[in-house]
Amino acid sequence: MDKIAIVFSGQGAQYPGMGRDIYEKYPEARKMLDAFEHLHPGLLHLMFESDAEELRKTANTQIVLYAFERAVSAVIAKHVKIGTAAGFSLGEISA
Repeated sequence: MDKIAIVFSGQGAQYPGMGRDIYEKYPEARKMLDAFEHLHPGLLHLMFESDAEELRKTANTQIVLYAFERAVSAVIAKHVKIGTAAGFSLGEISA
């Protein structure tokens, strides 16, 4: 079987509405993002409703990217076996 690698991005990859599609489509992502929302109230609003300027603030960028990347990896892991993970900058934490 081929091995699959997953690579996580760093700051700068965030965008308004980030994560809304996977939140609505995949139960694994919804569960992960709901858990983050419990720990960081207002996160889903920040992800789904904030404008680009608000998302460029480092404190917002970091929590949004980390939560999104963990949600994406939960969805991917449900469907394929991840062989390894890597990340650039902030993405190293998700990896």
